[in-house]
Amino acid sequence: MVVFGIIVWLIYSRQKRKLQHITQQNEIATIQLQAASTAPNSQFLFTALAGIQTQIIKHEVEKSAIKTNARIALPMFNETRYVNIPDIIRCEADNTYTKFMLIDGEEILISKTLKEFTDLLTPNDFVRTHQSHLVNISYVKSWLREDGGNLLLIDGTKVPVSKLNRDKLKEILNK
Repeated sequence: MVVFGIIVWLIYSRQKRKLQHITQQNEIATIQLQAASTAPNSQFLFTALAGIQTQIIKHEVEKSAIKTNARIALPMFNETRYVNIPDIIRCEADNTYTKFMLIDGEEILISKTLKEFTDLLTPNDFVRTHQSHLVNISYVKSWLREDGGNLLLIDGTKVPVSKLNRDKLKEILNK
């Protein structure tokens, strides 16, 4: 139960930071609007910036809602499982199969390649760490410098990081 509580707290904290970022963008746009209202031809600039501000806020809210409420269909032999994307810790390739590891410890084997799921999950804070691994960055606990680099996930799993993906992964984790 403690692990589940930590996981929920991590997801909540990440969403809270994203909301703070949206609020900062809104404040910046408001200041820009105030500055534009005193400039020559201010009505045109004011209208244009107000429209831009509205579009930015709308886009960020929609993007945030998609990430928190998104589900993925996992077609299995005798059923199709619908899984909440935040419940997926990682995916691992096994030839033409992909194994999903969920926060409740369940493993689901799907007969599709990891590449197909990479395209679907990357917009939802997943990153390819290695040829055979796709990780939800919300569940990364630490970066281990052993064996050229591994990620330690909150479930205790060590996931290798390839040399090709190392710099991109460090950039993403440092955001």
